[in-house]
Amino acid sequence: MSAEVNLHPSTGAGEDVAAFRAAAAAQLAQSALVQLPGAFAEHVSTGDEHRHRADAPPPWAVVGLLEFDTPALMVGKESDSYKTTLGLDLGVAIVSGQEWLGFEVVPRPRQRILYVMGEGRPRHAVRCIRRLAVGRGLNPNQIDRHFVIHYGPVGFVPLGELRENELPDEALEALDEVGPGVFGLVIVDSLSHCLIGDENTARDARRFTSAIDTLAATLLCPVVALHHTSRAANQGRARSARGSTALEAGVRAVLRCDASGEWPVLSASKLNDHPPPEPRGYGLIDTENGGLNFQVLAPNPPQPRGDNRGRPGRPIVRPDEVAAVLQQHAPSALSLSKIRSAISVARGGKPGSKMNQEATQAAVDQLITEGKVTKVEVTASRRSFPGYRWGDDSSVAEAEHIDVTGADVEVAKLFGRGD
Repeated sequence: MSAEVNLHPSTGAGEDVAAFRAAAAAQLAQSALVQLPGAFAEHVSTGDEHRHRADAPPPWAVVGLLEFDTPALMVGKESDSYKTTLGLDLGVAIVSGQEWLGFEVVPRPRQRILYVMGEGRPRHAVRCIRRLAVGRGLNPNQIDRHFVIHYGPVGFVPLGELRENELPDEALEALDEVGPGVFGLVIVDSLSHCLIGDENTARDARRFTSAIDTLAATLLCPVVALHHTSRAANQGRARSARGSTALEAGVRAVLRCDASGEWPVLSASKLNDHPPPEPRGYGLIDTENGGLNFQVLAPNPPQPRGDNRGRPGRPIVRPDEVAAVLQQHAPSALSLSKIRSAISVARGGKPGSKMNQEATQAAVDQLITEGKVTKVEVTASRRSFPGYRWGDDSSVAEAEHIDVTGADVEVAKLFGRGD
């Protein structure tokens, strides 16, 4: 072996930088490296040990959005962004292998979905899971069994601190012992119920993010914590996570559900190691077979919104818009879903898009109160559901056409009436 070249440049005038670089390159090619002290080497790894992982394609759970061991925040306004339903639908997509908001999902058909339920009731969560399965055309009995529900908050703090202070949270310790391959996703609902301390202090925020980061690495699955947006008056800050900025800084991905426009839009405001994908608009619809389904919509610019009573939160649907749709189809009876779709298309929306369900129902109810619209029972394939018709004829209606997907009843006709 050649003698080692002195790589420390002199500080004298006329230093030959090119010669120094050449000497450094020569030594770089040599295989012998300085040995790490044994005690230190036990706690670290070297770059070549991770080479095969670095050169491999990203280990996606949701392609282009979440890797398999990602700790993430999903941030949005309380009810308008549908955060909980989005999280549960992601779980359904992971076990079934179906897309989620247009993103390809790597299927985990044998793994479980852990739902840490800090608020609400388990029966409500399971009802939502089953309806999401039905809306996707899946057997709900084959989907709900994948979900493991921990009823009550889990105090997420670093395990070392948990054991040192003997904090009474056996669930977190037990979860740390589960190991990889059991869960395909962990949903923490919500951060405010599972963070010990004050979410506005950086120290407590870092304790939480450190805990879910360790958990994601241990279980080898995404850990997605649901959280509310800030109540700040500043519009940009109002779309950020409530509490300390350390919450967003401490995770690998921040999924923002912006509900300030005509419909919510999901975007990755932070995605470490990868470029963020294009934002996705979405809307939650009731399917005619009793299910729930998220429709992918175009991302729209934020716009001021108001409900039918002029309050912010939901898009306005005017009674005259409902009247125009029902008059056009008279004497047919239309489902609420069809009315929502027709109004959305009339406003210039894409085929398949629908107006907000509650706002449309409010406009329909107003017309019923005024005696201009009648609620009728519509029958289809031995099922019945509410329909609405212009005028005061309350006779039973029969469905003329059912979409083969079961997603929508297009038009209901009166018995014995022609087109």
